[in-house]
Amino acid sequence: GGTSDPYALVKVGKEKKKTKVVKKELSPEWNEKFEMIVEDVNEPLNVAVYDKDMIGSDDMIGDTLIPLTPLVGQKLSPKWYTLYREGKITGEILLTIKIPRPAGWVDVEESIESLGSGVHQGEGGERSSSSIGHNLKA
Repeated sequence: GGTSDPYALVKVGKEKKKTKVVKKELSPEWNEKFEMIVEDVNEPLNVAVYDKDMIGSDDMIGDTLIPLTPLVGQKLSPKWYTLYREGKITGEILLTIKIPRPAGWVDVEESIESLGSGVHQGEGGERSSSSIGHNLKA
């Protein structure tokens, strides 16, 4: 038909949340808020929008993968993300994502700088570098 009964499925790591179904709507507004535990910020957030079907399985309208690392510690601001299905753009979804900066978090730029300064020449001409490891668990 000309309308959908859309809902969104939000996944990161083992966490999964689902919005309510908005009936007979092509431009749904869910206005729902989820708190999810992100164990690894290197894993992307997957947001998939489905059309709820009474008979058979629900049809995927489209989905998007959102890298979380660039969002760590950033201020809250809504952003449109493009939904794709089989390589074609099928829509977009407005999301506001906030990831607090975990203790000991070092931005990529900062860690590159500190890596650069962590390499030094050893006594006998051998190169040694200080290992810089960061716990990125949220």
